[in-house]
Amino acid sequence: MLLFRRILIHGFILFQLLVVVVTPNRDSFLGQKVNPFIEPYINFFEFASSWNFFAPDPGPPPLKLEWELLDQSGRTVSDGEFPGKESFFFHDLETRRVAITRFFVYSDERHLGVWGDYLCRQHPEANGFRLWKAVGSIANLFEVQSGNREVSDPGEFTRTAVGTHFCVRGKK
Repeated sequence: MLLFRRILIHGFILFQLLVVVVTPNRDSFLGQKVNPFIEPYINFFEFASSWNFFAPDPGPPPLKLEWELLDQSGRTVSDGEFPGKESFFFHDLETRRVAITRFFVYSDERHLGVWGDYLCRQHPEANGFRLWKAVGSIANLFEVQSGNREVSDPGEFTRTAVGTHFCVRGKK
């Protein structure tokens, strides 16, 4: 019985070490081979990161929420995007904005429901909003080395329609 416990504990420790080594770089050969076995464990405990540990693909892509404000007849009145221009001094606010953007980009239901309601409160004159999510690309190591792109260049944004959110005005 004691031997069984030791084997079980050693097995768990080795499994945990495997998770720690493989999780940051699941695109490697080893990561692709063991990912089907460790992915449920990683996702359950939220060990996965949104960035890769090693070049040539070092981070998450830049993200934006875009919208068009619609009037009563369904015509576009104005448009906007979030997050806006980066502040030179207040980077902690920018970090929060990026986290909020990621929260909405990865779920269309949240994007339509929560972000749409927020926009309706911010723009009481609006009848509704057309919503998009835009995902940029990070320059990889080879593009920067060849001089085709700068490290800070977000590249072309791929724009995907999320839907149309209509504002519901109730009695207050």
